[in-house]
Parts: sequence; structure tokens; C-alpha cells
Amino acid sequence: GEPVAVPTGLAAQLETGGHVILDDLTFASGSAELDPGPEASLQSLADYLERHPDAAITIVGHTDASGNLAANIALSQRRAQSAFNYLTVEESLPPARFAASAPR
Repeated sequence: GEPVAVPTGLAAQLETGGHVILDDLTFASGSAELDPGPEASLQSLADYLERHPDAAITIVGHTDASGNLAANIALSQRRAQSAFNYLTVEESLPPARFAASAPR
């Protein structure tokens, strides 16, 4: 029979835990613009989604605890939107496969 691919890395975290932290994505303080550099985790996520056409992802943005709560929630939303934009524009994935949100 066909060998069964054993998920590793990002795929394993998604399949066993249902979520993954993209800790290589960085933003300047107060900014929603991704810092320049390789976005390896976003590329891995795009690869995963290409292999799993039925998967849908919610992207949740985070900030540190400094500053106004309402402003941080809005910034979290914009950061999630930046990751969404990368996946839909740079990786050409269908926008309908994603939701972008602030933490709940």
C-alpha cells in the first residue's frame, strides 16, 4: 500500500492540538506590519492548506499587555489581518478559507 505521511512540525501541531503558534512572525511595537524577513511559518501553513483543501483556519493576532486594552484589541485584529493578507496575496490562497480575529 501507499506509505502514510506522518505529520510533523506545524501540521502535527494543527492535527493534534487544533492550533499552532506562529512565533517567527514579528511586529514593531504598536505596528500591524509584519517585520521583513522569511515568514517560514506562514509558508508552512500555506503548504499545509494546499495539502488539506478542506481545512479552514482562524488567524488570531496578539499584542503585549502595555497600553490601552481597546487599542491593543484593534492592533491584534490588524496583525491577524496582516497574516491573512500574506496568505491570500503572497501565497494566493482563497480568502474564504480564513477568518482573522483578535483574541477572545
